[in-house]
Amino acid sequence: MKKISRRNFLALCKSTGIMSLFPFGTPIYLSSLSESNHRKRGVKATEQNDLRWPPYVQEFPSLALDYNENPWIAVLERNITNKKIRVYVYKQDDLFEVTKIEPEGITGISDPQIHQFGKSMMLVFSYEKNDKWEVAYSIIDEDKKTQKINIIDNRGKVNISPVMADNQGTACILWESNEGAGRGIYACHISENGPTEAQRLTDATVNSYNPAIVGLPNGDMFAAWDSVRNKSADIYGAWFTNGEWQPEVRLTSDVRIERHPYLVNRENEVWMCWEAQSYLQRFSNNLTEQRIVVAKIQNNSLAVPKHLFEQVSLQTHASSEITDTPWILHYEHNPEKCYHLVRPRIAFDQHGALWLSAREFMEQRRAGSKPVVWNYQGDTWSEKKLLIDQQGKRQAVEIAFGKDEGFAVYQYDNLPMGGGGYQGISPDWKSGFGISKLPVNTHKGKLLTEQLKMPFLNFSLKEKMSAINADFPRQKIKHKDNSLTLFFGDLHNHTDISVCRRAWNPTAKDDFAVARDIEKLDFCGLTDHGYNIDPPQWDFLGEQVRCNQDDNIFITFLGEEWTENTKYGHHNLIFSDPYYPRFYDAYDGDINPRELWTKLQEDGADFICIPHQLADKGTNLPIDWNFVNEKFQPVAEIFQGRESYEYLGCPRQAHDGDKVKGHYLQDVWEKGNIIGVIASPDHWGGIGKVAVWAEYLSRKSLFEAIRARHTYGTSGAKMGLLLRTQQAMMGDKVMLSSNPEYKFQVIAWASSSINEVVIFRNNEQIYQVAPNEKEINIEWEDKDPLRLEFAWYYTRIQCEDSELAWSSPIWFTNKI
Repeated sequence: MKKISRRNFLALCKSTGIMSLFPFGTPIYLSSLSESNHRKRGVKATEQNDLRWPPYVQEFPSLALDYNENPWIAVLERNITNKKIRVYVYKQDDLFEVTKIEPEGITGISDPQIHQFGKSMMLVFSYEKNDKWEVAYSIIDEDKKTQKINIIDNRGKVNISPVMADNQGTACILWESNEGAGRGIYACHISENGPTEAQRLTDATVNSYNPAIVGLPNGDMFAAWDSVRNKSADIYGAWFTNGEWQPEVRLTSDVRIERHPYLVNRENEVWMCWEAQSYLQRFSNNLTEQRIVVAKIQNNSLAVPKHLFEQVSLQTHASSEITDTPWILHYEHNPEKCYHLVRPRIAFDQHGALWLSAREFMEQRRAGSKPVVWNYQGDTWSEKKLLIDQQGKRQAVEIAFGKDEGFAVYQYDNLPMGGGGYQGISPDWKSGFGISKLPVNTHKGKLLTEQLKMPFLNFSLKEKMSAINADFPRQKIKHKDNSLTLFFGDLHNHTDISVCRRAWNPTAKDDFAVARDIEKLDFCGLTDHGYNIDPPQWDFLGEQVRCNQDDNIFITFLGEEWTENTKYGHHNLIFSDPYYPRFYDAYDGDINPRELWTKLQEDGADFICIPHQLADKGTNLPIDWNFVNEKFQPVAEIFQGRESYEYLGCPRQAHDGDKVKGHYLQDVWEKGNIIGVIASPDHWGGIGKVAVWAEYLSRKSLFEAIRARHTYGTSGAKMGLLLRTQQAMMGDKVMLSSNPEYKFQVIAWASSSINEVVIFRNNEQIYQVAPNEKEINIEWEDKDPLRLEFAWYYTRIQCEDSELAWSSPIWFTNKI
């Protein structure tokens, strides 16, 4: 174990990002609260220029106290060449680096969790090796330089999110695994003889995520997790009593999306905190309400500290009633109230007072979150205290208490705020962690609680899932002796790494969970802005893509938005390789799309480039259609959260769309370009979908189908659509013969009546019918076709609820 002397400690603090903001001069802490200033004022904040940043990215700090009440910190370190977990202990005014965990040959690693385990400490984490994610643990002793890494055997290809609790000398580890048809929560116990056989705790037919566990002095344990079932997103849990896990029970039943539980004990009481979220309209990844909740579990019912929703987890007022810009959400915000609160943690000090921490997003959608804490005694909440005036990510503020003092540890970074802050050739973003002292309260009093009653909200996940027809049954067709299946997905999806909506877009894992369980998609890609990415974040995004894939069930894609807003417009790059090592920033040099494609080829990338916001003339730039390529750019985004780019004056035209022709998709076809049709949501989720007719649900098969343009787009609701003629289907090119036949078939399925079917020939409407049925099969022949060497036909359907779908064209040409 390496000891760091007091003399050299400040130098270490400056190099690693730990520095003093403590008003009384204690050097280890970024900030601190004394008993006297706890109720009166927040800690004086430092300016960003005063911070000292580590030479590598440090994230996901975890905190625990050992049996002597010394704080231990485990932190994930990531740089271009490797990644590791580093473990520290602080005692007797000195900081010690205990060990570093650096498994050989890994391609991914998760955030660590550290916990007291007898007179040692136990570290649990997961890592990826040979395309499989394993759950690992190490029992750490201060006097050992190297630590053994132990693996928990489980058959799933993905085993992630491990947590642990110590129960009378036996550790219990929970994790999420994709073994079986649904992601489940598994448990095993660790003793001197090693781990027991893994046991599934959750329903085998549904997905469950984000496990938490706590041990009680009486020998019992309690575990919790989140899951979407029966169109409701709730927290579930199970007791471990008399040496056995009991059946799972549903703990929450609010209309909101409830996720990310965390558990602690107060003697033999179980306390839980979690997130409760909602969104407006159909924008499922645009979280306009983000609350936190704290409750005591009593006989599987919930009792909350009084005044939680009046003094801590407050209402944010949102409105989106402005009809000309429905995708822009306008907020009436009271600055005395919280904006968005995420990733809560709770702890009790030695006198029984409740402490609550969270990340609070600042009052703009482009800003990060800051670490805050409250204290609850009797029926009174303290004022909110800011631990550091520096933004960070959605990473929990871990808190722990000994007899004399408490500690909080948190992440912070220097990602840009606002619409600017382009990366370009600038240095990589920086991320560090800090520690604050928390006072132990001297007053010991009973905590007053009341039955949980969530604030009223006019929100129904069931109605929102029905509106997008999430349960649309899978369709199959035959095409050229091949059996094709209809798959739905999203190839334009942002996480909180994209700064422009950092406060509202969730993490990658939550993004994927929404796609799986709320929209019930078959595939999903991440496309954060290239100018907001650096090598460590690209590495992290790749890990998230790989650990969220369920083979043959839910396919994930690594991608980015090549966001060029001065000349060429915005393009999404989707990679077939989830390990692809590079990202491309549109501001890193002045290159055009053709030069980008050449660079990608030279780098060996297997990619698809998808232009979007095709004709924007608002805050963004229209696509420069001088750069087209049928192979590299096979499809374009006809619809997204900003609405339609079909043609000038089209149904649901994008409000920021150009007022003249030239950049809309019909304009591109008119120039003789071969490009198919998809839709995707952009930042909003739930609106705009990619529909792909493919042979199999795999990355390879989906890529092949998209390149063949066997695709269409919908405005948000799932609906079936097929346009075909003879042996050709939408996306195909047909070689002109001396006497070609132009007989078309339009098949469609929708959840509401299809009020209009239109067939376009060379962008002119030549056929229209109003079937007013949910399922249609229409045959039509163009008996007077244009005698041209190049013609294209496509169809658009519109339902009574204004939902739209557009097919890729079929092209008739004398050049294939």
